[in-house]
Amino acid sequence: MYPDFSYLFHDLFGSSFDNGFSVIKTYGFVLVVAFGLSGRVLFLELGRMYRREILARSRRNGMLPQDHVLPILVIAAVSGVLGARILSILESPSAFFAHPLRVFFVTGGMTFYGGFILAAISIYVYLVWHRVNIFRFLDAAAPALFVGYGVGRLACHFSGDGDWGVPNDWTKPFFLPDWLWAYDYPHNIAQRGILMPDCSAKYCHVLPSGVFPSSVYEFLMAMAFFLLLWSLRKHVKTPGVLFAGFLLLNGLARFLIEFVRVNAHYTFLGVNLSLSQYIALGLVGAGLILWIWLVLKKSYQEA
Repeated sequence: MYPDFSYLFHDLFGSSFDNGFSVIKTYGFVLVVAFGLSGRVLFLELGRMYRREILARSRRNGMLPQDHVLPILVIAAVSGVLGARILSILESPSAFFAHPLRVFFVTGGMTFYGGFILAAISIYVYLVWHRVNIFRFLDAAAPALFVGYGVGRLACHFSGDGDWGVPNDWTKPFFLPDWLWAYDYPHNIAQRGILMPDCSAKYCHVLPSGVFPSSVYEFLMAMAFFLLLWSLRKHVKTPGVLFAGFLLLNGLARFLIEFVRVNAHYTFLGVNLSLSQYIALGLVGAGLILWIWLVLKKSYQEA
């Protein structure tokens, strides 16, 4: 794993661990890449929608749709990181009370849905203020959200922030590489597991057995869903349906992947699930309700 770039360059060029390149943290770097790529995808789609007269200028100040990308990325970054930290505290309150300040200043250890919920609220307020067609904008954002989500998961994987799966002792299918089936996360930034022999670096822990690299699975699913929505975006005519699809697919994927992830579980009405699974079910329900409402609304208008 690569807690920072010195570990990456060690693997590539044989340089020492924990040198001047340690200032570049892998988690933060990949997260910036995730925001940049998702912003680029959103910019391209908003530009297309404006040229096709699907989405108009802001009714408040005449801003082009694609001009909203940069402020929205800033809002998403700030509120997203804050929301992710808050939900991670709710998931692991004992870690917060043991080291209150450490939770806010370490890299990794963030929960996607906390960031997604707070960022969604903040961006909704921004769009309402600028009088932008919200459903059209959300449809443009749906493919970009999967890009940001997927690449962001690679930040967890490459840094080894603890966002991995349960131990995997199943027999590996012959066609899968070892790292895609079970991985032990050497030099993980979470410093979990056992000490590596003859290691003098700052990060010398490795898991005692291979676990499901669940973040990689989430990346692959997110990219598949991105391609699906990207291919459908020109054919879906009802505003909001594409975003409803994002809610459904993201919620379903997260609900399933949680079965192989390491997370605290909570019993509610006799059902024992992780907090992310409860939220994922809420997203699936919201996506279904939104999709049905939009279809019925369109049918009523055409009647």
